[in-house]
Amino acid sequence: RHKVGADWGEASGREEPPAILRRAYRNLAVGHGPRQEAFRTFIRRAGGWLRDYADFMAIKELHGHVPWDRWQPQYRDVAAWRARREEALARSAALAETVAFYEYTQFVFAEQWQAVRDHAARLGRRIVGDIPWYVGYDSADVWAHPEFFDLDAEGRPLHVAGVPPDYFSATGQLWGNPVYRWWDASGALNEPALAWWADAIAHLLTTVDLLRVDHFRAIDSYWKIPFGSPTAQRGEWGRGPGRRLLEAL
Repeated sequence: RHKVGADWGEASGREEPPAILRRAYRNLAVGHGPRQEAFRTFIRRAGGWLRDYADFMAIKELHGHVPWDRWQPQYRDVAAWRARREEALARSAALAETVAFYEYTQFVFAEQWQAVRDHAARLGRRIVGDIPWYVGYDSADVWAHPEFFDLDAEGRPLHVAGVPPDYFSATGQLWGNPVYRWWDASGALNEPALAWWADAIAHLLTTVDLLRVDHFRAIDSYWKIPFGSPTAQRGEWGRGPGRRLLEAL
């Protein structure tokens, strides 16, 4: 609450000042010099993922932090949002500032993380990172790229992830994450989804020295469960991207 805050404070009629990082962003925004240029350089180099994340978080804040499938239609549909993004940000200074604020939080994190890496390197240590195979439904990933996930026309999951019954659990494990749409009805691979995954790995390898992929078994095949099922028992095996993803990596 004191570090990031749920919103700008005064916009909600509360008497408390904005959280620390929000005040820090405003100090940066009105200044000039090397740090401002470093921030602009970070935004340029980050590219699409940072814009999607910052847009997602700002719109989520606009809606009181409810999940994206409960947003107003013009924000819930990412294509509709992108078509009017510049106009919307020009009309709403508050929304534009919130987008920039969430870009700033990633900038600060990147600075701090690099300092940790540099310190580890000076000590002769290497950092092992970890990437989960699946992402959460209420995330910038799913909102910004619904075509990569097994969703219906309204953007809700058709199938979710888990594992079938085994020695550890008679009902399996129902994780609830949306599964990927790796193949179309004709059997063609979803190449943009493959490139997206490879880009994520490439980015993470600029932040750690070694990277572990959690649940990498799903590269071959994965258990998909109809959305709304109470357990993981009623599912089926889906075909993963297989060697094509390994070759891309």
